[in-house]
Amino acid sequence: MQSGAAIGVRYVVVPGRLGLVDVIDRATGLPVEAGVTAVLLEPREARELVRWLLCRAHAEGIRGHAEGSRARAESDDASERSSRAA
Repeated sequence: MQSGAAIGVRYVVVPGRLGLVDVIDRATGLPVEAGVTAVLLEPREARELVRWLLCRAHAEGIRGHAEGSRARAESDDASERSSRAA
């Protein structure tokens, strides 16, 4: 697995059989679980899959960050209201 080309931080494209490649999740050491096959892909397909995974993770991270910011703001507002009431 270490001989594969690292893409992003989490995914590795590893040479497979018949000149095809596998996309491996470094965190688990297993093929990526993305609702599609991540083994025996053409190199171009593997690059596209990793690109999609990274875009999805980035979008989820931004959404999670925005939701966390909103929750903090709501918490700050509630704290401010309770301190005024006291």
